[in-house]
Amino acid sequence: MKKFLLLMFLFLILSACSQSEEDKIQKYLDDKTSYDISTVFKDGVLNIEVPMIDQAGTWNKDGQMDVNRETIILLEAVKRYPREDLDLIKEANIQFMTRETNKVVAKIHAKSETFMETNWSDVDNPEVSQIVDEYNFNGQMK
Repeated sequence: MKKFLLLMFLFLILSACSQSEEDKIQKYLDDKTSYDISTVFKDGVLNIEVPMIDQAGTWNKDGQMDVNRETIILLEAVKRYPREDLDLIKEANIQFMTRETNKVVAKIHAKSETFMETNWSDVDNPEVSQIVDEYNFNGQMK
């Protein structure tokens, strides 16, 4: 009985100390970006929220360039995330929002085939919307 309790105790300690896959992805992406992002990873779907500053009070073409640049960085990082199972991340959803108002500025969706087969270092900023599976920019173009 004592051995069983000792084994259970060790198991609880080890499981408490091990990082979840979501925590590992969060840390990895934090290290690769300049924003304070948050992630939720469940059933192969990675949801990323990126808070951004809206200094002018409205999003414009410069804001869209920032969204595209950060999307390239994030999808390259998701592609390069070290994993044994290549199908671990089946989809990536990126949502950009303003820190001040939580207004959703852009939503990007990319399936595994898209982010894994794209050489993101060769992608020009304006091409992002044509490469990802879904792209929605809600800012005002000036």
